[in-house]
Amino acid sequence: MAAHLKHQIQQAGIKGLEVDSAGISEKSILEFQQLAASGKVPEHIIMGAQPMAKKAMLARGVREIEAHRVKLVTPELVEKADYVFAVNPEIRDALKAKFPECNIRKIMTARGFVTGKEGLSNRALAIDDAYEPIGKRGLYKGKAAAKSMKAFWGVTGETGRLAKAILFRLEAFGAISGARAKLPARQARMQRKKRGEIPRTIPRTIRRR
Repeated sequence: MAAHLKHQIQQAGIKGLEVDSAGISEKSILEFQQLAASGKVPEHIIMGAQPMAKKAMLARGVREIEAHRVKLVTPELVEKADYVFAVNPEIRDALKAKFPECNIRKIMTARGFVTGKEGLSNRALAIDDAYEPIGKRGLYKGKAAAKSMKAFWGVTGETGRLAKAILFRLEAFGAISGARAKLPARQARMQRKKRGEIPRTIPRTIRRR
């Protein structure tokens, strides 16, 4: 989601807003760092975005994903942030437990922030996971298999919509300005389609693989 936010901030010309991304699993990130240090796998591959997620994001025109690198969340990152968005309630609760000294009111799920309803059920607040489906129906009501390109395409679309909604919400709070398009909605959408930011379907080059 961080890459989506950076992309949309750049597109809207919003100034003074910084976005960062970090993980909470110390074990996994340590393993990535050790593998990268060994030289067996290029650093930009092991520490970069998941390949299929990266491919889907690039197909959506979000080139900011190329600069993504895995890193561990720290007390300093949480402390300096105005908002900390988690992709699901489990990570939100883990962050609050890990950093009890920080202002826990600024740690929330992305969907809870957008809807203003952080008290919704875990299923309602969580972003579908491309690796492990949430609930019995599977990814997107059974329409996508786990770890498939279609799953990553769905997840990157969902996080993109959430990123835009986050910016709209921040603008409503008076924290930023310029998040909403200046053009009429139809004209703005047509221009975004021309730039390839709103693909009609999964690109064929992705679907074949």
